[in-house]
Amino acid sequence: MGRYKYLWSWAFLIAIGVGLASCKPEPKVEAPEIRPVRTVIAAKGEAPKIVMLTGHIRAEDEPALAFRIGGRVIERPLNPPPSP
Repeated sequence: MGRYKYLWSWAFLIAIGVGLASCKPEPKVEAPEIRPVRTVIAAKGEAPKIVMLTGHIRAEDEPALAFRIGGRVIERPLNPPPSP
């Protein structure tokens, strides 16, 4: 019993230290700075000219996506694109 007497004393002191360390006052939070806001009033104006462009739209980065299925592919019901 005498051997564990100091162990209990140290455990008690550590528990008191942890308890006191957790009782800190909350830090004061400052209010955020109020910044001015720029506003614009929408007005009725002339419609822009209609511009029609031709071309293809593509992504800058095209990731290679794939998936795996279990077993064999028996049927693929998709029509291939027409040849130019």
